[in-house]
Amino acid sequence: MDDGLEQSSELSSSSASQQPSYSLPLSPDPGIYLPSHCVSSPQSNETFSRLQMLYAYHIIVWPNFTSCLPHCGMCQTFASDPTYNIFNLFLIGAILPLVGFCGLIGNGLSAFVYSRNGYEFVSEMRSSTNLYLCALGCSDSAVICTAIFLFCIDSIRRYSLHLSTLFGALSPIVYPAGMTAQTCSVYFTLVAGADCFVQVCLPERCRIVVSRTIFVRCTILFVVVFSVAYNIPHCFEAVVLECWHLSFQSRSFEVCPDPFRYLPTYMLVYYKYMYSLFLAVGPLVVLVILNLCIIGASVLSKTAGGGDSETSSGDTIALVLVVLLFIGCNVAALLLNVFEARLAEYLGPHINYVVDASNLLVVFNSSFNFVIYFTFSNAFRTTLMQYARRNTKPLPILPDAGAIGDNVTAARKSLTSSQSSSPQTPPSSPPVQQQKYTICNNNNTSNNIINSNNNDINNSNNDN
Repeated sequence: MDDGLEQSSELSSSSASQQPSYSLPLSPDPGIYLPSHCVSSPQSNETFSRLQMLYAYHIIVWPNFTSCLPHCGMCQTFASDPTYNIFNLFLIGAILPLVGFCGLIGNGLSAFVYSRNGYEFVSEMRSSTNLYLCALGCSDSAVICTAIFLFCIDSIRRYSLHLSTLFGALSPIVYPAGMTAQTCSVYFTLVAGADCFVQVCLPERCRIVVSRTIFVRCTILFVVVFSVAYNIPHCFEAVVLECWHLSFQSRSFEVCPDPFRYLPTYMLVYYKYMYSLFLAVGPLVVLVILNLCIIGASVLSKTAGGGDSETSSGDTIALVLVVLLFIGCNVAALLLNVFEARLAEYLGPHINYVVDASNLLVVFNSSFNFVIYFTFSNAFRTTLMQYARRNTKPLPILPDAGAIGDNVTAARKSLTSSQSSSPQTPPSSPPVQQQKYTICNNNNTSNNIINSNNNDINNSNNDN
């Protein structure tokens, strides 16, 4: 939910202290020009027209040209403070992708477990929450992938022409996708908390309604459609310019904010009111209220002695902690966005440290849910371990294989003699023969087979 995605990318203005003027001059500035030998190039004319537009809105200063291309760095200047560069390279270039890659593994496992129909240890009424948490794992994975691109690659691209070109070409696409994924994560967390509230606090009739598969699927689809629609304006906030990279002496791309991004009405309505209502204050307030109700109902239920089972209680605790983690990590981002102007005034260039820490918290929030599920949800942990053991190859030879073989042989002889005394029974494979193929699957099954075979032998002797 951190709008710091925007602050870290080139979609913002060059610095917090350089605010663009939003007035468009009535006549073109005669001081701007394109080199005469570049006028005949259609590509240069397109670049020149975009430069004129950005310059007219005072978003950039008029650049110098090399090979008919403006110099890169018009819209973003990298920090020159060596201390901050080391901090940024360590925190965003190393720690953030490490946390993100671990989070991708955890979210993949979480989505796998919560999408299983055989999640036996949770009652049928809780399957709706499982589907929401599965969707949350998928959206969190998308947040991590886009954050690694927008934050990590942005931090290290100054050292590589290929990364610089890749970032310039793809960031106008990845940025709206990342904001869409963040919106999905916000509302999947919200609907999961609301579903848990219904399961814990409301009567049986309400639980039946919200647990229906069609209701859950429609809710997930609505969240996805709403998230895409809400973030469509971000697709029109960037202008991509081909530029000349002086450090690498080659062509590259520069991403500048479109004048649309700085329209006063757009900034007031979309970034102030709508952001606060739909992504910041609104969801946080609702989640806090839902969490307080869930915690209060759980405490009262345990005090009355009529609480849920231990498994259901563990799942409730896990979901409450997921919501609390979400609130804690996003409060910092909310404060940063609300008080950005004042913080920039007080902190100056040191605000970049706060922005980087806030961006890391966003990735940490999307990566840590698996640890909560595995630690506090016995149902999640047991199901995951069951699938892990199921996919583990059995040992080729068991220690008690000889004893098992002797019992199987004795049981087979007993059944053969019993079948010879009743010729009307059609020939068929004996039951023991079918069990023979499950001996190596696990030791518990083998012991059951031994007991079954011994019982068959004893029954045969008694008949004789």
